[in-house]
Amino acid sequence: MLKIFCALLALSAILSSVDARARYLVGYLPSWQGEVEDIQYQKLTQINYAFLRPSPAGDGSLDAVGNPEKLRKLVKLAHTEGVKVAISVGGWTNLKNSGFEKLSATPAGRADFADNLRAFTLSFDLDGVDIDWEYPKEGLQSKHYLLMIQMLAEKLQPEGKSLSVAVADSAEYGNGIPSQVFASVDFISIMAYDGEGEEGHSPLSLAQSALNYWLGRGLPADKAVLGVPFYARPSLKTYRVLVETGADPYADRFGNDTYNGLDTIAGKAKLARDKAGGIMIWELSGDIPGQYSLLSVISKVFDRR
Repeated sequence: MLKIFCALLALSAILSSVDARARYLVGYLPSWQGEVEDIQYQKLTQINYAFLRPSPAGDGSLDAVGNPEKLRKLVKLAHTEGVKVAISVGGWTNLKNSGFEKLSATPAGRADFADNLRAFTLSFDLDGVDIDWEYPKEGLQSKHYLLMIQMLAEKLQPEGKSLSVAVADSAEYGNGIPSQVFASVDFISIMAYDGEGEEGHSPLSLAQSALNYWLGRGLPADKAVLGVPFYARPSLKTYRVLVETGADPYADRFGNDTYNGLDTIAGKAKLARDKAGGIMIWELSGDIPGQYSLLSVISKVFDRR
């Protein structure tokens, strides 16, 4: 009996370790493209709906979300499959972030922003908030960013809502994220793409260096979520469009475009499984159904359903 008990404990420890490594499989879905009916929900743990914008007035208010009925339908379908849905706030703005900069600079702005996001999550039955400020600068903005994240955690976590942030892949823009943020968030999505080099915008080497940078700063491995692209540079064509127009799904280059094919995505998924807490995808509508699906490769590596 003692041997059986010990064996069960060992098995439990192994399963817990696997669950910890594979806890986050996160895909973004933009408000402006992609159909909620096409998502392979069983291969994900969370979907981030992009984007909700803070008001340029900087008073903590929010602009109207794009395609709200799509968001409601997404929540309904995702929850049926046991998948969480979060609202992603921010997005790429050519480094112009007056809304974030202003609201985060005052206690009232931070409190109103957190209250408004809390109300938004409740009104749409969402499971969390993802902050995608690209990017706070070192110095005063960095200090305000930390206070904003701490206020969001204070308001959201008692409601059972998750809080994540999306960050750059290196010190150039990543150093504006203070390490104290790590304690306040559930996980951090590392945008390891849009780089430059002979290997393309998102080679495996960039994924490795991005993880090394954040883990080296003290980010717990189980909170590090590696971002992968389902699109090419410089054309911004999706992986789906590339394959449908003749690109090799196993390669990483088609004409002047570089992208992540099946082999590279599998390598990144293994890296994230072994060294981090999961994978993040920008964005789900870029995938192709069937045997060449990138998400299916990720799911297989993480041994999902």
